[in-house]
Amino acid sequence: AVAIRGPRKPASKAEAASAPSEDHVAVGCNDGGVEVFAFPSLEARFSIPATAEAAACATYSPNGRILAVGSHDNSVYLHDAARDYRCRRKLSGHSSYVKNADFSFDSRLLQTSCGAYEIMYWDISTGQR
Repeated sequence: AVAIRGPRKPASKAEAASAPSEDHVAVGCNDGGVEVFAFPSLEARFSIPATAEAAACATYSPNGRILAVGSHDNSVYLHDAARDYRCRRKLSGHSSYVKNADFSFDSRLLQTSCGAYEIMYWDISTGQR
C-alpha cells in the first residue's frame, strides 16, 4: 500500500498556516507497519508500529492531516499525519480486509470497502458509521 501527501492548494489562509509543510510517501508493509518517507528525497521520517496483519491500503486526507491505513485485520487506522503519525482512532466494522479508503473533499468523511464488498462511510471526528 502506498500513499502520497503531495503539493496541495490550501482553501484558505488559515488552512495554509496549519497545513503540514513537508510532502510524504507512506508505504504499508506486509507485517502491518507503515514507513513514512520525505518526498522526493525518500529520507525516512516516521515508522508506524505494526498492526496484527498486513496493511492493504493507505490514503492521505485532502488537507494532509490524516493518514488512513486499511488492514487485513478488517480495521482502518487513522494516523495524525500533521504531527507525529500516532494512531488517533481505529475504525472497526468490516467483515473482511479493508481494500480501499477514500476521503471526502473536505476531509470529514471516509468511505471504505472490503474484500466482502461492503461499503462503509465514517465520520472522521467521531469514528461513527
